[in-house]
Amino acid sequence: MQDVAEAGAEAGDGDEAKTMHTQGEDRRFRDPWCISLGPWSLRWSSIRKFNLQSRASPTVRLIYDLIQQHLVDAFTDGCPVISLPIGHHVALRDTISAFTSELLACNPPIPGFDSSIVISPRRLHLTLGVMSLTDPYGLGAARVLLASLRPQILQALGSSSLRVGLDMVDIMPPERGDANRAHVMFAGPDPEGHDGRTLWRICDLVQKEFKRAGMIVDNRPLKLHCTLINTTYRKPKPRGPRFPFSYTDLVASEALRRRALPMSQTSAVGGTIPGVEQPAVINSPRHRTRPGPLRVNLGSWPVDEIQICEMGSWGPEGEYVRVDGVRVS
Repeated sequence: MQDVAEAGAEAGDGDEAKTMHTQGEDRRFRDPWCISLGPWSLRWSSIRKFNLQSRASPTVRLIYDLIQQHLVDAFTDGCPVISLPIGHHVALRDTISAFTSELLACNPPIPGFDSSIVISPRRLHLTLGVMSLTDPYGLGAARVLLASLRPQILQALGSSSLRVGLDMVDIMPPERGDANRAHVMFAGPDPEGHDGRTLWRICDLVQKEFKRAGMIVDNRPLKLHCTLINTTYRKPKPRGPRFPFSYTDLVASEALRRRALPMSQTSAVGGTIPGVEQPAVINSPRHRTRPGPLRVNLGSWPVDEIQICEMGSWGPEGEYVRVDGVRVS
């Protein structure tokens, strides 16, 4: 554990990553994002900030992977999350199921890809933020705040409707920047389109109001994405670090090529929305210098409601359990 604390200090976060047990005692009860490991108290934000690739020893990287793989649910399960659910659309579930089924049927198989890491289409959603509510009245206040935002949301929408276009696919930063060692693939909207700009405007409005109220403490920029593949859920769980899949082979698959837009229909998308990069070149997937968004056609889906859901929960159809929500249609 000393290595973990030292890595946190090197990353400029030592005051959070390394605290004496007596100091962390009260904090564990005030902060649901804090976990106690023996005499050490670690905040999830501290763990996320480790620059593991360049600073930490192999031992620290192994500890990080174990924490991320086996303890992440301790930070998030049961926490309320603001989301835009879209998995209730039957046509969407059919579209995504057909896509992932073709990926699973690839011959030769995509390295590291299996059915256990595919997100159930019924659970598809966009997350605006996981809330950190530190008192018993926090959830009630969150529900009141969300309801109070409805007039602003409808005014901002005007005559437009709120839709989630699954127009691009990409991955979260892979291990060592190697697209053959990816862990999360997601789909998201085209930031240049009318629907994408409208979606961004509404989601940014809601997230900012919840941050201003102190209910969302994650300061990372808003990234509109719908997770399709996540190796966190791999079964059986591997001993040690998570086992990645090859995004390079996935991009080269016929299943993705069939849904990718031709090069003539792609355009530069950098700089409009935080986190959006230059689209990948589908004609040469094995010669990409780094992962980037790839334009696809997975449909455009209406948002009926902005919801507060319970993270890690399972409803009758496998969906996240709804706590409250406001209609936007």
